[in-house]
Amino acid sequence: MDKRSHPAGILSAIFAIAATASWPRGAAAQYSAWPASPSPATPSQTNPNALPWIHEGLRITTTWEVWFMPGSQWQYTQDPDGNWVDQNGNRFSRDRRPEATSASGLSVSVISSIDGDHALLNNQGFAFSQAAGYAAPVPLAGYGAQSVSTIDENERWKPPAKLAAMQSDPAHGLLVRRIQWHNANAAFDAVRLDWQGNDVYKCQIFDLHTGGLLHFATVSHGAPPQQSALGAGNAEDTTLTQSDFVEARDISVPWAHEPMPDSITSIRSLHYRGVQKMIGAPSGTPLQIDLDIEGHGAGWYKVGIASAIQTPGFAPRPSHSETEFGRYSFVGLWIPPSALDGMKQGDVFDTDKPTQMKTYVLRSDGDSVIIEAANSSGGSDDRYDKRTGILTGQRIFTNPAGAAPGMETVVQLAGKQ
Repeated sequence: MDKRSHPAGILSAIFAIAATASWPRGAAAQYSAWPASPSPATPSQTNPNALPWIHEGLRITTTWEVWFMPGSQWQYTQDPDGNWVDQNGNRFSRDRRPEATSASGLSVSVISSIDGDHALLNNQGFAFSQAAGYAAPVPLAGYGAQSVSTIDENERWKPPAKLAAMQSDPAHGLLVRRIQWHNANAAFDAVRLDWQGNDVYKCQIFDLHTGGLLHFATVSHGAPPQQSALGAGNAEDTTLTQSDFVEARDISVPWAHEPMPDSITSIRSLHYRGVQKMIGAPSGTPLQIDLDIEGHGAGWYKVGIASAIQTPGFAPRPSHSETEFGRYSFVGLWIPPSALDGMKQGDVFDTDKPTQMKTYVLRSDGDSVIIEAANSSGGSDDRYDKRTGILTGQRIFTNPAGAAPGMETVVQLAGKQ
């Protein structure tokens, strides 16, 4: 498993759309707090040094929020309740900073495979965009991939023993405090870490008993994060970012432990061709996507993505990225033919309350199965060949409410090697 973070997914090189609970502690499918032990329904990693609750199929949902302000003079930190305050103790608000722009939404990460002491996270973002006519969180196209240690610390969790031993280090701008942290459903024994220096501020709050991240906030100066879709920035801009844990739960992918079929292991590359257009329009912008299977391991495979979009009157805009897929995923480049053969129209694999997404069989006929993952604002349809299990087509779409037309990107398998 590649230990890098891959920001792009199968089609994310082309397509982009511009309530807090608690972390799980128990061994149940739905968690109200960070889990202290793995669910018996899903295999865990076998490394005895890993955090005990880390297991394949764990789906973690968090909020994300970004505020962007012109100018570098803004200095903010977090108060005891996780609110932004300036050096005079005034809480940040749009009324106080009318020039600020913002974006917010949800982020979903699934531990899709574990290989040795590393877990593969497949990530997808969702944006709140009610003002633009989207009632449900808008799915952001593409599936990012990130490999993280199951043993050592990272931005999502830290070993409880390491948290308990941490001490303040004023010389390096680190303040460590034991606190009680509250969210909508629970109170936690927690460790709060605040770093400040070189025009950067960061706050992290971890559950003391499990090591799970409960709250994250940063202040930085420079261009805003790409996810915020707030336009170009410069070295004089101030960006506030914040994230809070929402929930964690287990997903069930019935074919997760089926071996990769010969129809996939023998393939070196897949070539897709299609168009991006407004829904109902007779034509649109042509695009091409070429995928190279670069490697695979225990429950995962790595893909190189070369893509180009052909805007009339302009030279093609090529891009290249890499991503990985794990076995605990409802969509990918393949599904075992034996699993596809048993699927019936209307079969539901998953429903998710925070994102309002439903994953189910949209259609099943003698040749193919279409699996849709969508809410009222948009989603994707993935078509799989029943004989080979290969992904033969994909449609990514948005559905704004009202008269505004949605957008869709449709690709079909044009060849393979």
